[in-house]
Amino acid sequence: MVFGGYLCIAAAQPAQVESQIREHFAAAQTAQRAGDLDTAAREYRAILALKPDFAEMHMNLGLVLHAQNKYDESVAALDRSLRLSPGAFAAGLFQGINFCKLGRTAEAAVLLAKAVAEQPSNKQACFWLGNALLGAGRHREAVVELENASRKLPDDLDILQLLGEAYQSAARAESDKLKATAPESQERRLLLADSLAALDEWMAAEVYYRKLLEQKLPPAGTHVGLGKVLLRQDKIPEAIRHFREEIRADAYSVEGYCALAEALVLEGNLADALENLRSALRVRPDQALAAVQAPTESPAQTPD
Repeated sequence: MVFGGYLCIAAAQPAQVESQIREHFAAAQTAQRAGDLDTAAREYRAILALKPDFAEMHMNLGLVLHAQNKYDESVAALDRSLRLSPGAFAAGLFQGINFCKLGRTAEAAVLLAKAVAEQPSNKQACFWLGNALLGAGRHREAVVELENASRKLPDDLDILQLLGEAYQSAARAESDKLKATAPESQERRLLLADSLAALDEWMAAEVYYRKLLEQKLPPAGTHVGLGKVLLRQDKIPEAIRHFREEIRADAYSVEGYCALAEALVLEGNLADALENLRSALRVRPDQALAAVQAPTESPAQTPD
């Protein structure tokens, strides 16, 4: 792999030094093409001995060292390159990846976020930014960034796999937080179920909602929460049953009426759907309108 091109040497450069630099550069490029990275690194160092402020050669050396898994040495070379040429995209990107490899995830996230801002569809930048955010414990931010990346790169399996890991990490983080604040309480379980549902972890959320329904007096909202995750899994009849249970338990549940109306529309029962929307409007017009206007995803739109 060949990194970068040859920059013109300043006119004031002595002819003999310029000639030596050209020879070393040609040798470095030949070595890289042959996969001889030790020789390539040695030739780039020879150039830098002749011209220490050559930003691109520091970058090329850093990229060769990165390819050799010599991340600490690569960091030093790319740091010099970025000091001399702060806007070099490749130097910033691979420095961010180096920091990820070395566990310096907070520093990595800064550089990789900049790389993604410059090139939003660059797979390396998107993938490693997701890794950096996960490593830094910023799970929800990782989910957001990787969801954005998956929309730009919908067929990239690496991005999709990392997004799945981010969903799981975010769910575990929410679970740990809730366990610390209210261990084993019904409220904690309901919050956890709602959090999993918000992350589109339908099956995991369903398990928690069903556990809550085993209680003699499950908290308000359990039936409607379970109904919603069932609806997203195309289990429309069972979802309708739970929405009706919610309304039986709380005749003023605007969320229950609106969710039931949505399910009835999907079932093709428009008359009953309209009647439930009217019921919601009678209870709280503002909440009903907000619920109707909120974007929803029908089972037919849910990806496999």
